[in-house]
Amino acid sequence: MNTLSFVYCEIRKVYKSSVFWVVIVAITILPVVALFKFSAADVNWNMYFADTLEFFTTFLVLGFSFTACWSFGQEY
Repeated sequence: MNTLSFVYCEIRKVYKSSVFWVVIVAITILPVVALFKFSAADVNWNMYFADTLEFFTTFLVLGFSFTACWSFGQEY
């Protein structure tokens, strides 16, 4: 099997799955949630970026675990 066809097949699997779209929506919504959280309070940009980074790190840990379980679970 050609390596390029293998990569193409895997990219198509990821693109057609719902996990890809959930990740895209979550990455888009997280900074907006942090912005609304800090809109009423007296904060600065450093606090906003720190909170956004906290959201992303939490999401990356959980998202990586979920995606790894999903991809290996599909194979078996």
